[in-house]
Amino acid sequence: MKSLRFALIAAVYASAILSAGPSSLVAPSAEAATVFSNYNGVICNCGEAGPQAYAAGFTSPGEYDFTGAAAFVQNSDFLEGAAQPFSLVLYSATAGGSPGAALWTSGTVFAPGPNNTSTLVAATYSGAPIVLQAGSEYFFGVSFPNGNVVWLSDGTTSVPLYGSGNGGATWSFVFDDSVQFEVYGARVPEPSTWAMMLIGFAGLGFAGYRASRKSAALAAS
Repeated sequence: MKSLRFALIAAVYASAILSAGPSSLVAPSAEAATVFSNYNGVICNCGEAGPQAYAAGFTSPGEYDFTGAAAFVQNSDFLEGAAQPFSLVLYSATAGGSPGAALWTSGTVFAPGPNNTSTLVAATYSGAPIVLQAGSEYFFGVSFPNGNVVWLSDGTTSVPLYGSGNGGATWSFVFDDSVQFEVYGARVPEPSTWAMMLIGFAGLGFAGYRASRKSAALAAS
């Protein structure tokens, strides 16, 4: 009877996973990965400065649960040499290929001092899953409240870059730029992986049920 209950529980669990869909959960074996990287650590006195918001396009090479991002920035506070605030943002893309809705905002992060310090500043995300779909375009952005932080260029490739003077309410295409940034995610397992896991649950339940019936038959004889 216990094994039969186990089989029933396994079946209910499998049904719940199938109805929710693979992207609703991250399997224990989900692989942490860099979804996109335009970063090579080249320090230059070039890039996009505040006060302004910028967003750079990237395409997800696979299906990932978004886990965070980082921008290579330069603190240009020549007077005080203090850490300077800004924020990181993940945007969807509109049908026209420009930044759309904000999917995630980091809150305030800091470009560390002293003067002209260049750093890859990262922020992590661990809330409800934000699924980056394979082949879909997204935009990673920075929002600078003042003119003391610069998003550094000279990255490995150029990406579509947009600027906004009103916090992302409207965007203007700037040009293709090589601003340096990275986007991180946890690789969502392929459907075949989920299928094998469900088959395993069902197999364990059935094997336990068969063993229970066999034991009961032997006891009766």
